[in-house]
Amino acid sequence: GYFVDIGANDGKYLSNVWPLAKLKGWHGLMVEADDQAFAKLTAEFGNMPGIAVRHALLDSIGPTTNDAVLREAGAPAEIDLLNIDVEGNDYHLWRSLTSTRPRIVVIDFNPSIPNDVVFVQEEGPHVHHGSSLHALVGLLRHRLVQVRVEPGAPAGLDLLQPVALKGGVQRLLGHLDAEHEVA
Repeated sequence: GYFVDIGANDGKYLSNVWPLAKLKGWHGLMVEADDQAFAKLTAEFGNMPGIAVRHALLDSIGPTTNDAVLREAGAPAEIDLLNIDVEGNDYHLWRSLTSTRPRIVVIDFNPSIPNDVVFVQEEGPHVHHGSSLHALVGLLRHRLVQVRVEPGAPAGLDLLQPVALKGGVQRLLGHLDAEHEVA
């Protein structure tokens, strides 16, 4: 498998990809903006075959977009896992990703915002409010619809069918369906 970890921190603490890289032999790209965390990330993964580490503050426009960094690192067109945890700008970084359709997305959101509220934080890497779960599920819906209408889209997104989701997310998807019904 192949993963992309945006906001990788030191690659160990609370990492969603550490077991994939260290125990399962996955390849991947790990991106971190903080200088001290990047030094630890490089010490842990810098010489590991199949793992690329990049020191960058990603943005949704300009030379440090997801797409630009993935292209520069030689990431494959099909990514198995995209992990975004940048403490705020997560929504915008996922929205701006156009070069690939990850099979699975793990993304940070602001759990203090009620699930029925759509809140997208102001775009920018130095704003740290985070977006609501409802906003991220709406973006997921938009991206799934995009995939369904694009000929030749990568396979595998069937894993994200609402039937596979549990609890609050399942109810939230039902709420979104009801909200967007055409009379």
